[in-house]
Amino acid sequence: MRALLVTAALLALANPRKKETKPAADPNAAVAKSHGARVWLGQTPPSEATGTELAQWMAAHPSAREITRKGKDGPWSIQFLAVFRKPAAKGPVIVQFSDKKDPRDVIDLLNLSIDAPTLVFRSNGDLDPDKGFNPGHTYLIKVGQILKKQFVAYATGEFTLK
Repeated sequence: MRALLVTAALLALANPRKKETKPAADPNAAVAKSHGARVWLGQTPPSEATGTELAQWMAAHPSAREITRKGKDGPWSIQFLAVFRKPAAKGPVIVQFSDKKDPRDVIDLLNLSIDAPTLVFRSNGDLDPDKGFNPGHTYLIKVGQILKKQFVAYATGEFTLK
C-alpha cells in the first residue's frame, strides 16, 4: 500500500498539470460594458482607437442624429461604429435599416462579415433614395447576426436624413 502511495506521489510531482491559459482580454471589454448595444453614426470615419481611448472618443463624439447628403439627388453616405455587449461570432454581420414609424419593415440591409470575434464593429454604407430612404424621415439601424434562422440585434441606433 505504501509503495502505491509513493508511486502516485512521484507521478503527481513528475507530471504537474498544465494550467490552461486564458485568451488575452479584449481591450474593448470595458467599452462594451459601458456603451454596449449602441451604434454611433456619422459622415466621417469613426475612431480606430481601442479601450479607454475609444471610450474617450465616444464621449467626445455623440452619434449624429442628422445625416445630410452631399448632392441633391445622391445617396446619404454614413460611417458607423457598433459596440456589442458580447463578442459577435466570426462570420456574416447584417445591418438592417427600417423606418422608425414601421420598425418591422426592413427598407434595406447590408451583408458584411467579421474575420474574428469582436466587441466593436466599424463599417460604412450608402443610403440610396431609390431603395426607399427619404429626407425628413427617422430611421433605425440594427447591427446583428442570423442565429438559428432568426436575426439577433447586437446594437441599435437612430438617425434622421436631411
